[in-house]
Amino acid sequence: MTSHIQIHLFNKTLKMHVVRKHKRVKGAKPSDQEALDTPSNEETTHLEKRLMDNPQSSSSKSFQNFFATLKFLLRDKIVFKLFSNKKVSNVNCYSDYNDGLIYKQKEFFNENLNRIELLLFQDAFENCNPLASSKKKHKLLGVYMMIGNIPKEFRSNIHNIQLVLLCKDTYIKLFGFEKIMAPLICDLRKLEENGIDFLLDGSNQNYRGTLFSMLGDNLGSLQIGGYTENFSSSKFMSRYCLFKRENLIYFNVDIGEKRTRQNYEACLNNLSNPPDFGMGIKKDSCLNELGYFHVCEGLPPCISHDLFEGIIPYDLMEVCKYMCIQDVISIDYINMSLSSLRKKFKLKLSFPHVNLNMKKTPGKADEILHFLVIFPFIFFNKSSINKDPVWKFLTVMIEMCRLINSSELDENQISLLSHCITVYMEYRRECFPLSKLWPKHHYICHI
Repeated sequence: MTSHIQIHLFNKTLKMHVVRKHKRVKGAKPSDQEALDTPSNEETTHLEKRLMDNPQSSSSKSFQNFFATLKFLLRDKIVFKLFSNKKVSNVNCYSDYNDGLIYKQKEFFNENLNRIELLLFQDAFENCNPLASSKKKHKLLGVYMMIGNIPKEFRSNIHNIQLVLLCKDTYIKLFGFEKIMAPLICDLRKLEENGIDFLLDGSNQNYRGTLFSMLGDNLGSLQIGGYTENFSSSKFMSRYCLFKRENLIYFNVDIGEKRTRQNYEACLNNLSNPPDFGMGIKKDSCLNELGYFHVCEGLPPCISHDLFEGIIPYDLMEVCKYMCIQDVISIDYINMSLSSLRKKFKLKLSFPHVNLNMKKTPGKADEILHFLVIFPFIFFNKSSINKDPVWKFLTVMIEMCRLINSSELDENQISLLSHCITVYMEYRRECFPLSKLWPKHHYICHI
């Protein structure tokens, strides 16, 4: 399948920059080496010309690879069988994206029986040691494609995730997402208008398709959505609603006026006026060029980034510090108990050593999730803490995460989740009034 994974590199130009990055000139001063690491004006102009001056040529090459991958996947009888099984939306239960209101309101999905529902995922990654001097120099942005028609239990399989775009992260700042994404946008528009033809069992099949959502971390979603990217100073820092940053000071994370296509366009029309009139939007998104997609409806939150790599590690550390200060347990007891419980539950992952000097609990998203689940077992013989507000805060936090991670929710559970988030915020304000709220505390209200 490797030969069918399309990688839209900028060919010799990208390779030349990668070679230049790795090549160190003997005796060169830091300033000289920095000049070598930065593309010259001539090289930048050449790359920009290849990106936009001849879009038809660039798009044509992308078109062949993009559609070849779709054809290759759909020709496989097993994949096509999974693909062609029509999903039935649940009425009072939510287990997949097609159960939601946004999906049900899209005319494209209601009118086209032979349709391809695409999910894209974008993320930047380091391909060198992030702690060495090469940090960010060779950072790459990857965009990956999944076919949403396939049942959800198969989508996360690595063989069903295809790479459709790859470029250096620095090119985004040089040329913008519009130029980087232009070939892919052109392919998606052709898929919307003309569809894709392929032979299956001797008969010609035509399927039209469109993009349903663009997944990613907060920074990437803000970039590609045309929103301001500064979390620390932007007055409107939510891509979901018109929530103001100043509300975080008063521990208020209530959802503001929902962002819609209408107020998004209104903000674009007022960009020339004072900064507040943009309401967190600095330019139109290239994804809005598609006929059946808009960034106000297609940039969902990410549980891993917002919860288990976001607010949970900080709040867990606050709980650990409180319990140690109150002499309920010691930090050594926490580390020893975590190690013992890991062996008892036969967990394959390991927990990093916790230190009270840390601001947050160390670990990856899956490690933080397991930490949160088994952490209460440390207090099995500490009945005196049952009425402690911090203990109640911990139990509410666990229940909130359990509901968010559930594979299926009904209307009653969604109401319970909303209540848990409200109670979680109230307990946090009561237990840790000096600990400020983060933008991600607001983002979980939109999960």
